[in-house]
Amino acid sequence: RQQKSVCSVPLVYDQRLYGILTLTHKQANQYIKADVTLVEILANQAAIAFKNAFDYEQTRQQSERDELTGLYNYRYFKRRVEEMIASSSTPPFALILLDIDYFKKVNDLYGHLAGNTILKEIATIIKEEVKDRGTVARFGGEEFVILLENVTEEEAYLWADRLRGKIAATPIRLRSDLGTEGEREYI
Repeated sequence: RQQKSVCSVPLVYDQRLYGILTLTHKQANQYIKADVTLVEILANQAAIAFKNAFDYEQTRQQSERDELTGLYNYRYFKRRVEEMIASSSTPPFALILLDIDYFKKVNDLYGHLAGNTILKEIATIIKEEVKDRGTVARFGGEEFVILLENVTEEEAYLWADRLRGKIAATPIRLRSDLGTEGEREYI
């Protein structure tokens, strides 16, 4: 059985490894210096292409996501609803708007770090409840919107009421450095 020649070159750009380009040849010792140089040039070009694709995807995701909560943002949500309305095969759906009561008072009393903690915690609760049933977005400062798919009006109302109850019953712990030392504040 004949041994193969192998030429492997890392796909590296800006000290980040994107993969490895490996070429094999049926016969042993078939690669010369010029071949290796050509493979290195191809690997560098491929690494740049991978980096550009990675950066593009990261930018696309950031343009659709709220930075604080990780939820979709208004722009993505609007496009998703427009697609559903335009589709002739859209199952029944419900839009649920959620606004945090007295949020301005929380920011005034405890500061914006506390407000951000509350927004993140509520976003987590909503994501856990929605799972695969729909789409959640941060709609504004303290507003969230939920697109619940394939539900009747009554199911949507009951689901929203359960979500409201779960949020109301969940104490949100603020970091101790937001209150007095050693104090644990809950809202």
